[in-house]
Amino acid sequence: MKSAFGKHLDLKHVNSLLEEFNKATDFVTGIVDLEGNVLFKPGRRTICTEFHRKNPETAAKCIESDTRLAAFGNLIKT
Repeated sequence: MKSAFGKHLDLKHVNSLLEEFNKATDFVTGIVDLEGNVLFKPGRRTICTEFHRKNPETAAKCIESDTRLAAFGNLIKT
């Protein structure tokens, strides 16, 4: 899991927190970088990682969706 996040965060701790959150709430979470790489996926459904992100056509749509959400998140921060 190479990422710039690793320079600033304890990645194992973040993953552990997300896993515990998923267990407590059954809420599916994930953190994806701006290139569409899934960094954390506790509770992610198998269809996402085993189909959508492996099929080139649907993976492209996932990346587009992820980057649009990230851009939207940046807009509401400012």
